[in-house]
Amino acid sequence: MGNKAAAVRLFNEQAICQRVSALKTRLHEDSYETWLSVHGAWLASRSAEDQVGIKQRTQAKYQALDENKELCTHVDASFNDGRIYDAALQAAKDGDAVATACLIEAPWPTHSMSDNDASAFDQQRLALADRDIEHGSWRAVSAMRDLYSSTGSANQIAGHAHLSRYDELRMSYLEQMGRQQAGVPDASADHSVELAQIDVAPEDAARAKGWAKQVYSTSFAHTGPPSSSAENACLGQPDAR
Repeated sequence: MGNKAAAVRLFNEQAICQRVSALKTRLHEDSYETWLSVHGAWLASRSAEDQVGIKQRTQAKYQALDENKELCTHVDASFNDGRIYDAALQAAKDGDAVATACLIEAPWPTHSMSDNDASAFDQQRLALADRDIEHGSWRAVSAMRDLYSSTGSANQIAGHAHLSRYDELRMSYLEQMGRQQAGVPDASADHSVELAQIDVAPEDAARAKGWAKQVYSTSFAHTGPPSSSAENACLGQPDAR
């Protein structure tokens, strides 16, 4: 139980540090005080109410950086030895949709695995993605679409001879359907469908669309639209399903 709890805690800490890293990228100044001095003239051009809100939000971002500095120095070490995948696997088994997406997208360095271990790990993460799709997770759909569209690329942990453009088209249709049904069409989602269709026979494309309609009806009709198809499912906004 202790190891399980520690693994889940590590992944949750890692998720915090991903967002901290994204904040660092967006905040070009190294402190709130420096930010104020650099952007003072622009800030003065805004209304008094806007100034208060902007200052509060920006100060909160710098506070988050300071509060998590020590934590993220510790967690960063787990990115380089593969432990983060063990932590993500445990968190995903506990129902964490972000962890499942991260297992699928595999954004971190991996530790060395035998072919058998890599194959077993691959089967586990695909099974977890299937579970999350059944439970209505758009994150899992996006991650699986990305995986299918990059079959054979270097970021994958094991060989994926079982994956095909047909699988990619299933996910692309489902994502496109989610946005269309919610009234928020997305050009990049449409483009994903067009690209996947190129290598799929018409009868298989019809079968993929039928699958997407069925899965949308049973698992996604009441979940709202997916996030932008250009957003990384693992590293995207923490409040997206």
